[in-house]
Amino acid sequence: MLKMADIEFIRKKHYLEGWSIRKITRNPGISRQSVRKALASAEMPRYRPARGPFLLPRPRV
Repeated sequence: MLKMADIEFIRKKHYLEGWSIRKITRNPGISRQSVRKALASAEMPRYRPARGPFLLPRPRV
């Protein structure tokens, strides 16, 4: 699964710098199918805050 940074890298290289799909796959080692999926997705990637365990206050004894 591609991370948001990977999708941003792929889109930047393809749309702004004019790299071909094959050239993008050679650099970071991402498959051509993944590059095509990243370019075909219409929505922009969003940051999602990490959800983790929350600290609860200690009960007073």
